[in-house]
This record gives sequence, C-alpha cells and structure tokens, in this order.
Amino acid sequence: MGEVLGKLFIDPASLEGDYAFVQVLFLGAVYGYILFYASNLISSGSELLLLVPSLAGLVGSVVLPILGAVPDGAIVLFSGIGENAQEELKVGVGALAGSTIMLFTIPWFLSIMGGRVNIENGQCTYTKPAGAPVGWSKLSPPGNFSPWKTGVECEASIGVNAKIVMLTALSYLIIQLPAFYSSGVPEYVARDFQNGFALAGMIVTFLAFVAYLIYQARVASQSKVVEDRILETQKSAISSGKLNLRGVMYEVYKLSQRRAARDNRTGREAALVQQQQNHQKKLEELLRPFFLRLDMDNSGRLETHEIRRIFHVLGERPSPAELSAFFEKCDRDKSGAVDFNEFVSAMEDFVLQRSDVFAQEPSPEALEQGMSMESPPESPSRTVRGLAQQPESEAAAPTAAEPEGEEEDDETEEEEIPEDLAHLSPEQQQTRIKMRAFYQMGLGTALVLLFSDPMVSVMSNVGTRTGISSFYISFILAPLASNASEVIASYNYALKKTRKTITISFAALEGAASMNNTFCLFVFLTLIYIQKLTWQFSAETMAILLVEVIMSLVALRRVHRLGDGMLVLTLYPLSIFIVWALENWFGWD
Repeated sequence: MGEVLGKLFIDPASLEGDYAFVQVLFLGAVYGYILFYASNLISSGSELLLLVPSLAGLVGSVVLPILGAVPDGAIVLFSGIGENAQEELKVGVGALAGSTIMLFTIPWFLSIMGGRVNIENGQCTYTKPAGAPVGWSKLSPPGNFSPWKTGVECEASIGVNAKIVMLTALSYLIIQLPAFYSSGVPEYVARDFQNGFALAGMIVTFLAFVAYLIYQARVASQSKVVEDRILETQKSAISSGKLNLRGVMYEVYKLSQRRAARDNRTGREAALVQQQQNHQKKLEELLRPFFLRLDMDNSGRLETHEIRRIFHVLGERPSPAELSAFFEKCDRDKSGAVDFNEFVSAMEDFVLQRSDVFAQEPSPEALEQGMSMESPPESPSRTVRGLAQQPESEAAAPTAAEPEGEEEDDETEEEEIPEDLAHLSPEQQQTRIKMRAFYQMGLGTALVLLFSDPMVSVMSNVGTRTGISSFYISFILAPLASNASEVIASYNYALKKTRKTITISFAALEGAASMNNTFCLFVFLTLIYIQKLTWQFSAETMAILLVEVIMSLVALRRVHRLGDGMLVLTLYPLSIFIVWALENWFGWD
C-alpha cells in the first residue's frame, strides 16, 4: 500500500491479536462492498447515457466495454505497484482469471436459465403460433426445467463475437510461451529473458485494444445488438420513471432533424426516406410493449378509456383538452377502439405538439442558410420535420398484435413516475440524465481507484494468514465486487425472454472477455515490463485459455439448451481445480 493511502487506510499486516483475522475479514467486506457499489455506479451511469441518442451508439459500443473493465484493471494495476509486487501480483492474476472465467460461466448459465423458453423442433418458441390457445406461454408449463427441451436462441452476431474473443485470447501466448521456455532457470535469468516479450505483448495488447474499439465504433451504426440495447434501456427508463416519452424522444427528434438537413443539403433522397422509415420503426418498437400491456385480449385494439392508462405508463400528464384531441385523432373511424397504427400516429403528433422545442426547431432549409425560425409552423407533421412525408397508405406500421415472425415481449411491471421528472421539459430531462450519468461514472471511477489498492492488500493478507494462495482468494472474491453488476444486468435482460435480449446478455459477456484479453492484459504486461517482474502464472493462463476456447466454441451455436448451460456452469469450479492440479501435480509455477 502506498505511503499516501497508508495514512488513509489500515494496513491489514499491522493488525495483531486474537481477533486480527476477523478484523481483516471485516476490512475486506467493507472494501468489497464499496467496490461493488462503485462498479454499480459506473454501470448505471454509462447505461443512462444510452438514453442520449446522440451518444448512445458510441456509448453502447465503446464506453460501456471500457468502463466495465475499469474495476478489474484497477485491481490488476495496484497489485503490481507495491514493494512486494511479485507476490501481490497473484491477486491481480486472480482478479483477471476470476473475472474472465466467472463472466463466461455463471452469468451465461443464469442468462439461459432466466431467459429459457420451450424448444420445439430445434427452435425456441419466441413467437406465438397461429391458433394458440388462451393462456399460451413461451415457457410451458410454468417453471419448466427440462434440460434439453428448454433453452434460448441468440443472433448470429454472438458467433462473430466469439471469434473475436478467441483471437484476442492468443495474446496470452506472447508471454506464456517464453515463460514455458524459461521455466527451471534462476528467477533473475527468467526475468531478463521475459522482459522483451512482455514489451512485445504490451504493444500487441494495446494495439488489439485500440483495434477492438475502432471495430466496435465502426459497426455501431449497423449493430443490431447496440440498437436493441438502446431500445431496451429506453423502455426501462420509461417504465422506471427515469424519463417520460417526451424525454426519450426529445434528442431522437433533434438528431433525426440534423440528419434530415444533411441529407436534404446533399441531395440524398434515398437516405432521407430511409431515415424516416428507421425513425418510424423505432417509435413503433418503443411504443408496442406499452400498447400490448393493456391489450389483454390480444385483439390489437384498445378501448378509448384504456388510453388514459397508457399515458400514465408513459409518464405523460396531458390536460383534458389534449386528451380530447388525442382521442379524436386516434379513433378516426369512430369505432370506440384504437388500433396500433392509429395510436402511433396520434402519439407522435402529441409529442410534437406538447414540446415547444420541437415546434421551434429550424427546418432543414433554414439550417442550410444558417437561420432559425422565429415562429413555429402552423401544424406539426406526422413525421419528423424535414423528412419527406410518407403517404398514409405506405406507412409500414404493423398492428399491435405481434407481426408474423416477430417475438412477443413479456409484460413489464408498471411503476410510478417520479414527480421531479414528470413536470420537466424534454430538454431538462435530457440535461438531468447527462448530469446524473457523468456524476455516477465519475464517483464510481474515483471510488474504484481509491479502494482497489487497500482491497489488494486485504486479499493478499488473507492468503498469508490462511496459507491459501492469494490467487484463489482473489479468483473468488474480486469478481463479486467488480463484476456483480454485469451479472445482474445480463440476467435481467434475459428475463424478458426474447431473442434480442438474450443476444444483448451474451454480447455483454463476450465484450467483457475481449476487454480482459486486451485492456486488462495490457495493464498486466505493462507492470511485468516496467517492474521487471517474471510471469509465474502458467497454470492460471492455461485455465483462462481453456475456458475461453471452450466457451468460444459453445457461443458459435445459435440455440443453447438449459442442459448446455449447466455444463457451462461446471467450468467455473473445474477451472479452479485445473489450476490447483497443474501447480501441485505437475509443478507448474
């Protein structure tokens, strides 16, 4: 522990007496909880930025993976900068191995268990079949735990991510192969021999880290996983009261208008039409689960009086006059019921009319001339301003009953919208979200940097007092503090029981593994090179590589049965046994 931090925290090695070990465990529990809290702050803050459309793509593809790796990277860093770096580095490699293997096994199994549905003819039953009886469920009977007839199905992108994980995992061999070659020689000889390879590995992992981020940023605009994650975050924000519908749609409209102005200016008519279609589709996907929540008989229509409840669910508080105008616009055929197409059209007009900022947005022509409109247009368009008006007959809005080939979203709970957000304008809601996000990410990162070093000292001291290698202590405890939020998030996504949410879950876990193989390993090899340490972790490295290769092969499959998940779960304790066996039976390290 450094001199400055030594004055702020208790050195666990200085504790003596009958209750010294209990005191050390108490310190570990406190530090662990703070790191767990800090990791949740970082995760929550970065997730909030997904509600800012102008940043969402970059956040989903680049920011989230980096911030998710910060806690593990910090533990690795502080394990190798103390006076007893070679010994305490066991804590760092334990955190790295534990994080990588735990994220690839336990939450993978939990995601399958939580997201499982019935499997029929080798396919998961995400879509309600025609003529299905009343009370049909994706998982039947409820609580079905059949290991081979229930499971999940993911998108093909998970297989692509698996290949990236396997490719980045090869970076370990840059230092591991020289470690094999120099085994059995004096430590100072091995250190000098490995130092150059550590430098080479440091350069390769850094380049791999940068290349991975560039790849993620480039594919973000076409990445269905990123788009689905943003959409799910928006739905969750509305349901939990973080934003109302106007707050979510505010920057979506602004961003669409800027893109429309650009396309008009450059004469890209095809892009303009595509922009409109994409916007319309996103609005439909955002509103559909809230519509379906009240469509209890699956008729695809809502009675007029039920529309009042949907406004409450969406966090909106329209005036009686606005409600009357909305009902009139919705129920065009005066049937007393509203279908999904009518609802989407009326809701978009409501959002535009309710938000003064939309009415005052400059048109694409004004943006071209560097001017702003002094007065709002006479009537808001059904589509985003500046986009070509799509004829009503060409609108591609599906009915509220799930279109054929699409999945049914399970219902979500209704939650009360906090009054401190309900009365805010869309712009104020977006500002509040940004402020909260940066505050949480900043505070979380500061706590991680402050408490990682004392946590490393505690885990190392526990190993010394118990006679158990600090690697095993860190392997089990460090991921509980640094990765618990990722486990919970993946499981919660999977509970929604759709193909896209299980894909989000798996993609997040694969992304974390790739970041460990690049960013965290870069930090590790930097310490090896600068501190002139030796790589004495052959058993641990082989366990990491074995699990990553197996899981990469598993991830190439589209359908994952519950039984497959159970087998995956066994890799976690098996990896610990492999490390122990290689060290004690074969004398590695």
